[in-house]
Amino acid sequence: MSELISILLNGHAPEDGYAVSIDESIQRILTTRLGERVMRPTFGSELYKLRDRDMDSEWRLLATRYIYEAVSKWEPRVRFKRLQFNADAKNGKHTFYLELDPA
Repeated sequence: MSELISILLNGHAPEDGYAVSIDESIQRILTTRLGERVMRPTFGSELYKLRDRDMDSEWRLLATRYIYEAVSKWEPRVRFKRLQFNADAKNGKHTFYLELDPA
């Protein structure tokens, strides 16, 4: 999946060590397929299921659901606030902008 994930924590891009750690954690969560980790088969997200699908309203709804579920389950330091998409269906590229609040 050729996604780009941009994270805003409390309205700002991560700059210090703690926020960067959260950013890296979320990147890892969202780019790991369920079942990919041997000792943690439920770790990750289901975003991989959206590969090679049309970027329609159902795709956006499922992407939002998969991201929300994964971040809520695996990153207890933040609360999910908002998700925005920038999808370029012509090139097959999409960007996820996550806005989060500290928990």
